[in-house]
Amino acid sequence: MSTKLFGIVAATTLLMVCGCTKPSSVSGTVTADGEKVTEGLVLFQPESNSGKKPAAGEIQPDGTYEVRTAGNELLSAGNYKVLFTPPDTLEDETGQAIVVSEWNSWQAEDKLVQVSEGQNKIAIKLEKKPEPPAEEDPADQPAGEETTQPAEPEETEPAEME
Repeated sequence: MSTKLFGIVAATTLLMVCGCTKPSSVSGTVTADGEKVTEGLVLFQPESNSGKKPAAGEIQPDGTYEVRTAGNELLSAGNYKVLFTPPDTLEDETGQAIVVSEWNSWQAEDKLVQVSEGQNKIAIKLEKKPEPPAEEDPADQPAGEETTQPAEPEETEPAEME
């Protein structure tokens, strides 16, 4: 009886140490405002300190993707942050942009997704990037004009009460 118990404990310990879990495949579609995204990359970044490998996949013209790690492996189950990278902007020989992707101003929703063992179909929705705050450029001011600071309020003495 104790030999059987020892075998069960040893097998359980071996499974825990090996981390023997089924690999996880992840695929799905990428949309923005209900429209299929037709180019770019999706990245699955594991939660920090999880020891899992990140994975990436190219978005296909039909809006679908499938991710793999750098070693062309499937993912480990766990929580991942999804990132979106738009395709590169093409430039002419002078450095002027000639093709700018319509997806440059989009990003993946800021949330974690759960990857389970086995097959996972995960729909990714993109959202518009927030507009950066407008900064005043001193070069935009006409020559000779200085930036004015708001005047400090004058100190007044309290009125005498009668």
